[in-house]
Amino acid sequence: MMDSQKGMNTPSIIKFPFWRTTANNPKAFYVCLNFGESYAPKEIEERSVCIDADISDLLINM
Repeated sequence: MMDSQKGMNTPSIIKFPFWRTTANNPKAFYVCLNFGESYAPKEIEERSVCIDADISDLLINM
């Protein structure tokens, strides 16, 4: 599951379902790419990567 640049304006649409799916599926892995708001809950932190960066900067530097 990859969450990019969504923030917390409407977490019930992307973030919460992604977190729930990751928590309920032991094969799922959560990736959050968000400048200033990169976060994963404790329940899934071992199966998460949070990158605090702007997606355009990240892609340019790849």
